[in-house]
Amino acid sequence: MIHEALKSLNEAEKAVISAQGNPGSAEFQRAYQKLQLAKERVAQAKSSGLEPDGKHRLDLASEHLIHLHETMEALQDQL
Repeated sequence: MIHEALKSLNEAEKAVISAQGNPGSAEFQRAYQKLQLAKERVAQAKSSGLEPDGKHRLDLASEHLIHLHETMEALQDQL
């Protein structure tokens, strides 16, 4: 479950980077959707029983999601 959450985070990060050049585009919408999916998967993984290492990795993933979300908000403000 952690693997899927981290993979989803990686895909969201790539989509956000790609959307930075095209705010308001279909790429922006795709990035937003991937970001939402990553948030859901990280939350699901955090709710399962975790070892300390897994919990730490998901805490870092949650922090990264916050930064990606802030990036998306900044892009949306440019519209």
